[in-house]
Amino acid sequence: MERIDYKKYPILFVDDEEENLEIFAINFQDDFTIYTAKSGYEGLDLLEKEFIALVISDQRMPGMTGMEFFQEVHSRHPEMVLLLVTAYSDLDVLADGIHAGVLYTYLLKPWEIQDLQMVLTRGIEHFHLVSERDRLHREQIETLKKMARANKLSALGTLAAGIAHEIRNPLVSIQTFLEMVPQKISELPLSGPETVDREFWERFRNLSLEEILRIRRLISELVNLAAPTMSVFSEAPLGEVVRSMIDLTRKESEKRRVTVKIREDPGLPPVRIDIQKIKQVLLNLLLNALQSIPEGGRIEIATRAHAVGEGKQGVQLRVCDNGIGIPEENLDRLFDPFFTTREPGEGVGLGLTICHQVMKEHGGDVEILSREGEGTEVILTFPPVEERTVKGSND
Repeated sequence: MERIDYKKYPILFVDDEEENLEIFAINFQDDFTIYTAKSGYEGLDLLEKEFIALVISDQRMPGMTGMEFFQEVHSRHPEMVLLLVTAYSDLDVLADGIHAGVLYTYLLKPWEIQDLQMVLTRGIEHFHLVSERDRLHREQIETLKKMARANKLSALGTLAAGIAHEIRNPLVSIQTFLEMVPQKISELPLSGPETVDREFWERFRNLSLEEILRIRRLISELVNLAAPTMSVFSEAPLGEVVRSMIDLTRKESEKRRVTVKIREDPGLPPVRIDIQKIKQVLLNLLLNALQSIPEGGRIEIATRAHAVGEGKQGVQLRVCDNGIGIPEENLDRLFDPFFTTREPGEGVGLGLTICHQVMKEHGGDVEILSREGEGTEVILTFPPVEERTVKGSND
């Protein structure tokens, strides 16, 4: 078993007798990080302010018993290890607590220092193992989600590549006919039974050509998901790339009276990126943020060093807004192709899918945190330069 730093997992001892609190702290403060509280209410307040791994409480206290205190703790922090100190007369309470899954274990009064030391040690080890198990489980779920997403993109791209040729040919024919419209209209008389509404047909032609262009862009984006274009990587100051995209969207932000700020940590490590693709990612994120923010809102873009392993640093770029946020039920679907919350015709739902694909090419990651009604934060993580492994790299 790996060596555990027990002081990293604080313990809270709750007892209404000051002397007991002092004795506990004196005996265990060398081996553990100790907090104390004189009542269940005081303990609950402390738990909201501090990280605690294990809670030990006396059962018989005025105002709130130890078991009542633990039931409240368990409802708020089910991951905490709870240990009750009690007398023989409280065995029914112990049985109920253990049966309900609230208690980790118990200790009968009077307790011996060596016995309690062993129980505390095992309780911390239990908390550590469960925390590691849960962390690994979350990582496995995230890996499976990424694999499923990659398989979905690959299948979609293969399908798109197969039908692209069949779609492009009719589009060429339609565009050719539309481009002939002005000439044909000019050959018609200005008056008489064959007169046409020239303004209508010109507007019809222009709108149709715009829709053809939109279809072509969509086809190109779909095909690129299956076979991304060759990436051209170079070392670049990320701040300059960010500022160029802020400048590009300045008119839109000014029109919406949205404040856009950039905050850079000094001495950022270098990043190797495909500048054009990262510009595409940032443009997508900025436009998404601008469309979700009410008039007078704000966007903040921050860059900072990000520790990756021992002595290595990547870079994180965060785009935060105070917009409408994203419903919790939609968060897991944001990178799915064609998933969009916009009105029909306002977007096809590939922007974030492409962002995810680009960051994957860079050996990085993208994460989205959001709370409905409060805003959204998108986190782009770039690995250390020497660790970047990219498909399609020109290195």
